Amino acid sequence: RAAHAVFDFAWYIPGCMAITVILLGCLARAQAGYVEQKALASPTMNVQPLRLAIACLLALVAAGMTLNRLGPARAAPYWEEYLSLSLAADDSAPADWRRRGRRAALGEIDGSSPAVLQRMRELLEEAAARDPEHPRYRLRLGQLALRQFEAQQLASENAMSLADIRDAALAAGFANREAQEAWLSRAIGPNRPLLDTARRELHAAVHLCPAQGGAYALLAQLAFLDGRRRPEQQALLRQSLALRPYDGDVLLAAGREAARAGELETSLAHLQTAFTRGPRVQKQIVELLAHALPAEAFLETFQPETEGLRLLWQKHRELGSEEQTAVAGRDDVTA
Repeated sequence: RAAHAVFDFAWYIPGCMAITVILLGCLARAQAGYVEQKALASPTMNVQPLRLAIACLLALVAAGMTLNRLGPARAAPYWEEYLSLSLAADDSAPADWRRRGRRAALGEIDGSSPAVLQRMRELLEEAAARDPEHPRYRLRLGQLALRQFEAQQLASENAMSLADIRDAALAAGFANREAQEAWLSRAIGPNRPLLDTARRELHAAVHLCPAQGGAYALLAQLAFLDGRRRPEQQALLRQSLALRPYDGDVLLAAGREAARAGELETSLAHLQTAFTRGPRVQKQIVELLAHALPAEAFLETFQPETEGLRLLWQKHRELGSEEQTAVAGRDDVTA
C-alpha cells in the first residue's frame, strides 16, 4: 500500500498535496529543532549542511512533481477545445445544454462534416503529443480515426462500411496476410491508413489502461487486419463486456456481432439493454433496425420513452413510410 500511495491519484488533488507539503515542512522544522538542541549540547556540530540537504530534497520532490504535470498542463487547452467541439457536434444532446459555456460560441455544428472531424483529430493529436501517456487521448484518437474511415469510405466509389469489409475479408478466406493486404488496398485504397491509425491508437490505449473496455470492442472490429478469425474477435468482445457490461457502445457492438453470428436472442438482449443507455445509442439502434423492424414490433421490443419514440418517429418520417410513421407518432412525440 505504501508503494502504491507514492503514485496514487490523490497526489494530483491540490488539497491533498498542500496538506502533505505542510506536514513535510513541520517535519523538517521539528528535525531542525532537534538538531539545534543536539548542537547546543555538542558545540562542534554544524546544522547548516543538514538544513541545506532537507531543502534540496524538498526542492527536488517539488520539481519532479511539477515536471510530471507539465505535459498534461500543456495538453489541457487542446483537450478542452476538442471536448467543446465534440459536445457541440453531438446532436443527441439537448440543444440548450450544447450551447452552454464555450460551446455557445461554436453554434450549430455538423458532427459528420469532414472538416469538423479533421479539426477534432488535429486537436487530439496535439494533446497526445504533449501527454502521450494519457490513455483517453489515445482511445479518442482511435475512435475518431474509425469515424473518419466510415465517413470517407461510404462517400467513395466502393461504398462499404467497416463491418461489410470485415465480413468480406473473413468470408474470402485468404491464404495469407499478403493476399488480404492486396485485396484491402484495392477495396479501400487511400482510406487504409485510417484503419492503421485506429488500430495503433487503440492498442496504445489498452496498453496504457487495460481497463478501457470500449477499446476492446473497437479492436474486435479491426482484429481481421491482424489475421484474427471470429473466435478471437469474440474473445475481445467478451473482455469488453466483462469490463463495461452497461456501456451502450459496448452492448451495441456485442449485439451486432451476435447478430452476424446468428445468435439472435443474444443480440436482442444486448440491444435491449443498450437502448436504455441514452439518446445517442438509441439513435444508432433506430438507424440500425428501422429498415427491417416494423414500428409496432420495435415499440413492443424496446418500449421506448419519449426521446426514443421521437427518434423512431423521425426516422420513419425520413423513410417516407406514412403507415409506420403513424404507428410511431404518438401525441407525446409529435407535440
